[in-house]
Amino acid sequence: MNEEYLNFDDLALEMGQTIEVLPQKSADKSFANTYVIGAIPDECLIVSAAELAEFGIHEGEQLVFRIMLSDGIAVFSTNVLYIAEVPLPLIYVDFPGKIKFMRIRSSIRAKISLPALVSNITNPQYVDISGQILDISEQGAALGTDELLGDRDDEINIKAKFIVKKIQRILSIRGKIIKAKQLKNGNFKYGIEFYEQDENTMLLLYGFIFNAMASGKIQKIR
Repeated sequence: MNEEYLNFDDLALEMGQTIEVLPQKSADKSFANTYVIGAIPDECLIVSAAELAEFGIHEGEQLVFRIMLSDGIAVFSTNVLYIAEVPLPLIYVDFPGKIKFMRIRSSIRAKISLPALVSNITNPQYVDISGQILDISEQGAALGTDELLGDRDDEINIKAKFIVKKIQRILSIRGKIIKAKQLKNGNFKYGIEFYEQDENTMLLLYGFIFNAMASGKIQKIR
């Protein structure tokens, strides 16, 4: 991930756009969603307060905001200037200056550890093989298995549970084997190229990758 800096105008925020915020009182240090209401250039950014009521945000508190862009993640910290309750619950924060931008290239992979079931579409003798997704990008993944999965250019289907925030989905992603290697311990490692066409599947996959890279966490499910 390459680190750059943006100006506020580069974000091209729109009214009603979802923006993530990390309150100081977030018990598990996870981001919560709120919505952009507007901005006064060089003065303040205004966001909805209704979604953040449980955190007891107060004036003077420092907040960290995170915005998912099409090619990366923008992050900035700022202070709460004022909290309005009427006519709507709103939070006014200091206008962001230095905005850190982490560009995510399609070739960069998020390292994860995610159980999966894999079936070979080209050669049906390999069905429901247990494996582990070792890393993933929007273009493909590295997959480890204890058993032979097939040959290069075989089409496969990977089924796994993906978690993005509080959303859990079991996705089936189509791809093909582009690399195959048997390790010294007898296990196998495969390079998989995705060719999944379902838009909803790919949107959730993108969200998973963004979230994994932004948090720097490896997802493990046992």
